[in-house]
Amino acid sequence: PEGWIKLNNGDACKRGGESSGYDGLFRNFEGSWMKGCFKKIGVCDAFHVELWGVYLGLDMA
Repeated sequence: PEGWIKLNNGDACKRGGESSGYDGLFRNFEGSWMKGCFKKIGVCDAFHVELWGVYLGLDMA
């Protein structure tokens, strides 16, 4: 819908939790890029990488 903004995010965690990271980007209602970010999280399991994704996405909003 007009006026809406969408957050697309992704996260990755190496097997064994050796390293992980997060990326996110905001697009407007037309699909145009507005802003984005990437953060290397470090040693972390998949569950905590997902939580980081929620936190960083909300923080960036």
